[in-house]
Amino acid sequence: MAFIDWSDEYSVSVDIFDKEHQSLIAIINELHQGLISGFGIKEMTYILDRLLEYTSKHFYHEEKEMHAYSYPEFEDHKKAHEQLVADVKKYKDRLESGEQAFSLELLAFLKKWLVNHILGTDRKYSEFFAGKNI
Repeated sequence: MAFIDWSDEYSVSVDIFDKEHQSLIAIINELHQGLISGFGIKEMTYILDRLLEYTSKHFYHEEKEMHAYSYPEFEDHKKAHEQLVADVKKYKDRLESGEQAFSLELLAFLKKWLVNHILGTDRKYSEFFAGKNI
């Protein structure tokens, strides 16, 4: 059973962003599977690194299109992206230093953030990008 199941409810009506969101969900599901399978810190950190890398790629892609089309909420959206990356990097640093063990806490945070971000912040650009060549 997946930790997060993709639902059409999460669609932002921009195919490439929907696909990227599905990939983010898949990586979070990998983290969940690793946690319940007892993966070690090295394996979990590797998956977390992949999540950070893909998240940065996705955020760059969204921000590039927002900037190109002068999306009016660009700055606020970018700040939300930067805050998530900073939060996950802090968590990763605590993991690597041994200060914190990998737990459902991070997964719950990632799930809540991603779902809320997609349904709230990202959903706002759906209508704005409608009919644009992205």
